[in-house]
Amino acid sequence: MSFNGAVLVASMLLGLLAVPASAQSAAGRDVRWLTRVHNADSPWVTRPLGAAHRSAWPVFALSVPAALTASEVGNAWSSSDALAMGASAVLAGGGAMVLKRIFKRDRPYVSHTFIDPYHRTATGRPGAHFLSDSASMPSGHASLAASLAVSSMWSQRRPAYVAIGSVWAASVALSRVWLGVHYPSDVLAGTLLGASLATAVHFVR
Repeated sequence: MSFNGAVLVASMLLGLLAVPASAQSAAGRDVRWLTRVHNADSPWVTRPLGAAHRSAWPVFALSVPAALTASEVGNAWSSSDALAMGASAVLAGGGAMVLKRIFKRDRPYVSHTFIDPYHRTATGRPGAHFLSDSASMPSGHASLAASLAVSSMWSQRRPAYVAIGSVWAASVALSRVWLGVHYPSDVLAGTLLGASLATAVHFVR
């Protein structure tokens, strides 16, 4: 992610973490940040976020098999590390699905007509392209990305893993807001959920 993108992430999170005067002001802040990120058109923002979005499912699917393979062919990873990563991902994904059923929050493109989900109109791809019927809160992508990144950090404890994992997970989370399929508070909640569960798994294993 570029410096401008990193500043955008940090500013968004600081804005969301500020104590709101009321629930209404918190909701207004959520929509303002959603609009700001969704409408970002600088290639310094759109290119890394688009790449992060495209990388999400391949990384979700291949991370645990790759860790298991690494544990068999080298000493960098252990089978315990790989299993902890898998358990973290399962708990993060399952936890996000349970919370979606509890909160039942509509996706941004359902509640706000100015949101162009997945930038379908801008890219000339009208129709129900990848639109989800699941609830918005929390973000499953953000939860899974955070669980995998934090799990790898606890297993390896190397600066490179911390840097790459943090940037990638933050980029995946922010891409969900840029695509108009989640509110900033959704990805913040998903990130906290995934990171907390991954930390818990590595402390109790």
